[in-house]
Amino acid sequence: IHRGKTRVAAPVNDVAALLRTSARQVRNMRARGQLPAAIRLPGCGLRWTHDALYSWLAGLRGEESP
Repeated sequence: IHRGKTRVAAPVNDVAALLRTSARQVRNMRARGQLPAAIRLPGCGLRWTHDALYSWLAGLRGEESP
């Protein structure tokens, strides 16, 4: 899904694969506030913007986001 320049597409399973963990752990991390904010799309569940995920990962590594 594209909205302007921001892609809203990463479901729980994709985030889990990116982080090399389980979907359950992603949900737990979200509940603890350890992930960037997710968007709940009706009928589609949770989604994260790619920009938010990659900026968050860059911040964990101490890098500037692209």
